Amino acid sequence: MIFTLLSITLLGNFAGAELSDDPTEAATADSEWMLVVDGAVNQPLNLTLSDFAAMPRKTVNSVLYCMGSLVVEGDWTGVKLGYLLETAGLQNEAASLTFLASDGYESVLDLTYAFYENVIIAYELNGHPLSESFRLVLPWKNGNSWIEWITQITVSTAPVSTPANNAYLPPQLSQPPSMPYSTNTPQSSTQPTTPPVDLSPSQEIDSAIQHQYSQAPHLPVNHTFTLLALAVAIIAATTAYLYLNRKK
Repeated sequence: MIFTLLSITLLGNFAGAELSDDPTEAATADSEWMLVVDGAVNQPLNLTLSDFAAMPRKTVNSVLYCMGSLVVEGDWTGVKLGYLLETAGLQNEAASLTFLASDGYESVLDLTYAFYENVIIAYELNGHPLSESFRLVLPWKNGNSWIEWITQITVSTAPVSTPANNAYLPPQLSQPPSMPYSTNTPQSSTQPTTPPVDLSPSQEIDSAIQHQYSQAPHLPVNHTFTLLALAVAIIAATTAYLYLNRKK
């Protein structure tokens, strides 16, 4: 039921986005809508649509899926999430982000993924202002992570406890599409320096074999040759013994 309502909401919002081209409507939304970036940052931000428009633009072509069904595909334009966080200045203890929508809906994202090139806070779709003002664009996540009507992004020191469920995504979209861009933003010493990558089953097996091999004791080379020579001698003696007995 929840996913059904989400699909209906998404479809309704995107239908409205194509019609929200009126300058008066855009001006009204700009004067009323505000996005706050707070939490474990050095400089909290209070941003309007005009503030976003003045920032470097990033356009991402991506598909939004909900429960495996294509909802909308197009060019999303906005500001890199990583750029916003750099502007606010992350504190060393920062570990995750909590997005809050105007209707109370929340979405949590590991801080590592915030610095991917294609992760943006979008305010346009195919050149038209979004009716939902701001939407998080996550090209490799299911639609429930593409939170809309964002009013607040809170940087938290608590890590993400449960991974996002991408079970409804096509397999080719279940992994991040690109490496993060370089950043000098301070990170906690507990944070990985590179994004986590899920191993395929074959890679997991190879890793397990390599781990077991690395843990097994290794004999010196000279001992190995000694054992090999001894084995050959035993085989030769056994063969000779069997041959002589057969001749008798």
